[in-house]
Order: sequence, then structure tokens, then C-alpha cells
Amino acid sequence: MEFTDIARNLIDDTQRMIHDEVALAKAEVHESIEKTHQSAAAMAAGSVFALVRFVYPAMAMVVLLSKVMSALKATLLVSGGLMTLGGARVWQGKNTISGLNIMPERTVRTLKEDQAWLKDRMKKNKTSK
Repeated sequence: MEFTDIARNLIDDTQRMIHDEVALAKAEVHESIEKTHQSAAAMAAGSVFALVRFVYPAMAMVVLLSKVMSALKATLLVSGGLMTLGGARVWQGKNTISGLNIMPERTVRTLKEDQAWLKDRMKKNKTSK
């Protein structure tokens, strides 16, 4: 096998490898974006449901508490409790999103492996001359 054939094969293999790595990186980033999107949607849904889900029970609590305290204090107490619950749900979603890693780990690992392979192949080609 001539040097030009070896060089051509090396270039073809390198181009194919780079193309595959880019495809893998795209897939990993898409996966991370999808998880982030799902977490954001869960946060939004949780916030809306928390608001709607507690309207009638909250009104009932205000009515019951207004029998033992002023209506203003009862309203503030119930509102504070609901804000705490809603805030906890938003905090949970935020922690889920911040825990996601968008770094394409598999791509980074395979790029390092490809780099080592390429160096090894170039060394072998130099010694076979």
C-alpha cells in the first residue's frame, strides 16, 4: 500500500469519525434540551395546578379561620401557606433543571478515544515507511 493510499484512507476515516462525533453531540444536546423542556413544563403545570387546585379549599379555610380571627388575618395566613407550597414546587423544578448536565459526555469521551486512535495510527504510519 502506497503512502498516498494510506493518507487518503486516514483522511477518509478522520472525516467519517468527525461526522459521527458531530451527530452524537447533536443527539446528546437534543436529549438534554428535551429533559430541560420537560422539567420547565412540569414547573409551569405545577404552578398553575397549585393555584387552581387550592382556590376553593383556600376560600373555605379563610371562612373557617375568620370565625376565630379577622378576615384579613385569615386571608393573609392562607395566602402565605399557599405561597409557601407553590414556592416549594417551583424550587423543586429549579433543582431538577439545574441538576441536568448539557455537556455531551459520550461525545467528549469518544472524541478523546478517537484522538488517541488517530495518534496511534499516525505513529504506525510513520514507522511503516
